[in-house]
Order: sequence, then C-alpha cells, then structure tokens
Amino acid sequence: NGTAIPWGAIYPHGIPAGLVFADGFVWGGFVNDGQQPKLRVGGHTYYSGLQTGAIVTPGVAEDPTDAKVNRVWRFRSDWKTADLSSEAFDILVSRPDASSRQFQFSADAIKAIADSLRLAYEKDRQDWPWQKGAPFYDTDHNGVMDENEEPGLLDAAQIVWFVANDLNPQLTQALYGSPPIGIEMQVTLWAYHHDSDIENSIYRRIRLIYKGTSMTPLNATIDSMAIGLYSDIDIGDFADDFGGTDTTLQMIFGYNSTTLDPAYQQFSSSPPALGYALLYGPIVSSTNDIAIFDFSRHKGFRNLPLTMSWIDRSGDTDSNPNTGTYDGTLQYYNVLNGFRPRPINPPDHFRIPATGEPTHFSLTGDPLNATGWLDENPGDRQITFSSGNFNMALGDTQEVVMIMTAGLGADRLASLHAMKFFANKAREFAQYTFLTKVDAHKKNSLPESFLLWQNYPNPFNQSTKIQYAISEDGPTTIKIYNLSGSLVRVLVNETQNQGSHETDWDGKDMHGKVVASGLYFYQFKSGKHSAARRMLLLR
Repeated sequence: NGTAIPWGAIYPHGIPAGLVFADGFVWGGFVNDGQQPKLRVGGHTYYSGLQTGAIVTPGVAEDPTDAKVNRVWRFRSDWKTADLSSEAFDILVSRPDASSRQFQFSADAIKAIADSLRLAYEKDRQDWPWQKGAPFYDTDHNGVMDENEEPGLLDAAQIVWFVANDLNPQLTQALYGSPPIGIEMQVTLWAYHHDSDIENSIYRRIRLIYKGTSMTPLNATIDSMAIGLYSDIDIGDFADDFGGTDTTLQMIFGYNSTTLDPAYQQFSSSPPALGYALLYGPIVSSTNDIAIFDFSRHKGFRNLPLTMSWIDRSGDTDSNPNTGTYDGTLQYYNVLNGFRPRPINPPDHFRIPATGEPTHFSLTGDPLNATGWLDENPGDRQITFSSGNFNMALGDTQEVVMIMTAGLGADRLASLHAMKFFANKAREFAQYTFLTKVDAHKKNSLPESFLLWQNYPNPFNQSTKIQYAISEDGPTTIKIYNLSGSLVRVLVNETQNQGSHETDWDGKDMHGKVVASGLYFYQFKSGKHSAARRMLLLR
C-alpha cells in the first residue's frame, strides 16, 4: 500500500529519498468459467484490486480485517543476535518528517526501534505461515515446518512474504472494471549481504494460484494470460524522471534526467537509478526444452521471456488505462500484450518515432552511449513490463521471478551504469547458485537413496503428479491420507527397480469416488526409508 508510507522503496541506505512510490502486479486473460465477461484483468497497480489473505476454498477468502491475516511476515536467521540499529535508523529516516529533522535521532530512539524490531522478528518466526505457502527449509521433507526448521529461501539473509487475493468484487471493479477471477497471489522477497555486487538487489517471486470463485466449475481455464509488473517510479523528485528498456537484460528501468535532483541534492548525493529485470518467466509446454519452476528444472517446458515494455510518460498521447470501468480491462490487456492502451480494437502498436516501425518495447535506446530511441521531455514515469501468453486450469500455479536493482554513481548516467552492472551480477549469482542451493538442500535433507519431490501442480484440481527416486530395488508404496489420518488411496504397492519413478493421483479414493477439497498427505516408503508431503486439492 503505497499510501501508508512516503515511498515504496528508498535508496541508498540512510537517505530519505524515494525510488518508487508504489509497484505491483497485474494480470489478464480469457476466463472460461461460464461467467461474463470472459476477458478479465486484476491485480494491483497504482490502485489495488486485491485484499489481504489467502483463498481457503473456491470463493471463500480469509478475513482481511483479521490482524493475523492483514500483515506482512519478515524473517532473518540472526534476529536474536544481530545489531538492528541500522534497520532502526532506516525506519526513523523513512518517516514523513525525517528530512526536516536532519537525522537528529538519539541513541535511545534508535535502541527503542531496534528492540521493537527484535520482538517483531520473534513473532514472525513463531507465526510463520508455512501452511499458506510461505517458504521454509523442510529438512525432513515431511511438508510441515517442525520446531527445528526455519523460515527461509535459498540461504538468503532476509526474507519477506505476504499473500493476497482478488475475491472482493468491489475492489476488482474499482480497479479496471472486471469481476473476480479467483486468483491467489503469493509474493516472496529475499536478499543477500555477503557480496557487495548483489547487495543492491532484491529478488522477488510472484506466484499466481488459480483457486476460483464460488461459481467456478471444475473444468474452468484461463486462456492467453499475461502477467506484468507495474511501477510508479519516483527517483527523488517525480517531475524529472526518464525511463527505458534494455531487452538484453530483460529489464525496464528508470533514471534521472538532470545532474542534480532536488530531493537528493539536499543530501549532497547524485540521483540513483532503478531497474526491474525478469529472471524466470511463466512456464509453457515445450517438448525439447527445460524450464525453471520453484528453482528446479522441469523437462518439457520453457520459461517465457519478457514480451513487452511500456513507459507511460506525462504529456504523451497515451495515458494509463481507465480505472473503475471495463474499458480499463480492455486497455490494460492491450498493454500486457505489447499494444497501446487505445484504441481498444483493433489494437495499435507502439512505434519507434524515427522509423515508424512497430514494436512491443518502449524506449529501447542506450542512454549511456546516447544512441537509439531515448526518453525525452522529463516528468512523471509509470512503467509496465509483462511476460505471456500462457494458459491456466483451475488449481494451476504459475510464478514469475524478477530482480529489483538500484545503483548510485557520481552522476545520473554513472548511476545507470552501476545499476545495470549490479543487475547483471544479481542475474549471474542466481543462474549459478539458486539451482545448486536447492539441490544441496534436497541432497542434505534425505539419504541419496531416497528422494520424494513435491507434487505438481500443487494446489491441483483434477490430477497431480508425484515424482520420487530409489537407488536399489525393493518394495515401494505411496499412500494418500486425509487430515484425520484415514487411508484414502494406495497409488503404488509393488517391488520397483532402482531409479526415478512417477505416479499420478486423480483426486479419487480407493472406490473411485471423487474426494472433497482440502489438505491431503502422501506417504512414500521404500525399504527402511519413509517420507511424507502435503498437497492441496481444490474442487
């Protein structure tokens, strides 16, 4: 909620000047659930079409007014012993009246904030919502965060998680005029402090789970869907910004148009630069490719790349899609697919001014070398980039992983150069270490002879796949249980050979009867080893 604090992002450390007022994620596609209109757009941009909380069952969400629901969770593994004065200082600096007080914060004030932070970290550790999907180190692969297990992801120094949904029709209508789809959005942010080249980057994973409304049938699908990032960048003074796209880095970025920005000048600082880079896009079927999903490799799929970018510039003939009216849905869906918001139909391409050539990407020139299509006429900038198109069935999960990076140099262009350098380093770090870290956690958590992976998709609607591996021949069983511990189905009960195996569950019990929505456990046994994981069935 960008109105709760002066900025959605500040940078660098200790300076109360903003990079972003607010950012969010917007998605759209053709929803085949028997309801009209089919084309719907949802999410949150400058305004929000979402409410806090998870979707419990189709059409039923957690109470967004519940303090246990309406919150953000944050964790760092060293919360008990870490010096939190730096974080406390940033909180004091980010308050609306901070600049007028010129950083005159007493040691007692900083200590009081640090003490409250430590209590907040302790509470978030105790209340970590792993049941909803918040990531943790599942060292025994039983699908439950046990007392000796910790929140976290990919050995990050700090992690943030929250969940929201689109089941409030007043909010979705007020956004772009669409009714709810039944999408749950889970967002994870994480970052590192052990390497100066990646300390200026925050990784972000956005998961979309199609859980449905109360009127969604079992065979519902969403076709031609795209997901985009929206950001209202305000680099210091909002009135002197520029934007651009770097397709080689799959990045959209903002930087300053002037050597001295008024907001940063008062702190004797040059203006920084900001960028968002796509790391892993949504996955689609592709026979001979390998996709990254949940930081694991999946054969027969590929990740979609960045497919469009648009920088909305104050004074341009194109302006943001209309809010509160269905025209806004049609306009934003055009944008998500690389077209101008208006005219609605037939959509019109963005065009490179110098040549008139149609393009799906805006301002693709190189400001560092003053070549190509560059921004001009500085002012307020709101940016969108997206990846698509893909399809979803009820129960499917899609995810996007991106990097948010900032850089500060001696002047505005040096800041842009630094930001791109850091973004490149953050991408390299992810590509060389993320999969290795996941593999290491899996290898260390179970004997090499025995591996059980999370079912996919999860949550699921009609069927789900369970993959496992054994290193020696022997009797193997996979059984499904409900929460009360009653046996629901035996999927595997036979002697199997060494190697990798998989089986499917169609959501039916041992009598062929369709079981109800809810949490279930699958237990895997082979020889002397056993493990269990949980899965969520949504009808």
